Amino acid sequence: MAAIINTPFDFILNGGRGNDTYVWGCGSGNGTISDLAGVDTLKIDATSAEVQFAKTDDNRDLIVTLGDQRLTIKGYFTLGFIFEGSQVVDVCGAIENIAFSDGKVLHFDDIWNVVYPSPQDGGNNGDEALNGGRGDDKIIAGKGADVLSGGDGHDTFVFQTRDTGLGKNRNVITDFVSGEDLIDLGGIDANTRTAGDQAFTALLSAKKKFTAAGQLRYDAKKGILYGNTDKDAAAEFQIQLKNKPKALDLDDFVL
Repeated sequence: MAAIINTPFDFILNGGRGNDTYVWGCGSGNGTISDLAGVDTLKIDATSAEVQFAKTDDNRDLIVTLGDQRLTIKGYFTLGFIFEGSQVVDVCGAIENIAFSDGKVLHFDDIWNVVYPSPQDGGNNGDEALNGGRGDDKIIAGKGADVLSGGDGHDTFVFQTRDTGLGKNRNVITDFVSGEDLIDLGGIDANTRTAGDQAFTALLSAKKKFTAAGQLRYDAKKGILYGNTDKDAAAEFQIQLKNKPKALDLDDFVL
């Protein structure tokens, strides 16, 4: 679909499931775009230096300003993020590309860094708070004791061996919902004594002790998930579920 916007009147456009292109610029009216699917592009008939970006007060929509013209992209910051640490690397559903007449193209992470100008270090070096949006997010923990919040939607929290430790060094998920969200442990070798990348095979209750590598144990009273990757009975990593779900199931995991 190509939507050519060259009217001085206000407009509302709703994109479909395909890959849509919207053209907007000098002489166009004020308008609103809602687009929830596809790989979409907004072409602006102006240079990148002439255009300003801002967010709405509720942190949901992107406002694009060209002189006295205004374009609102609905749900731009709420449709589902993929994080690596605190760095947003992709977004599900919003307009993915914004192109200008001077040849410059901005992607979601570029817009994010303009609207949220605080430094982004990729979540690789220290303790961080990583927050998703209202959509289906994938949040990839970095090094350090991170605090992960998925927000609304079906979220996936991704961990690797180096990403979560024990005690004060463990990562925290604030809002895990069993049956809706997922904890992805696919990057952790569940048995370090065996060649290859092994998957976890058992989820024990709090009262049971580890008997082999490849086992998980969940203590609902403490809200802590333990993982064993060797032959002893001690956990090699922990993940705290701050909202303390009453129970977990193997279906809550990517193993």
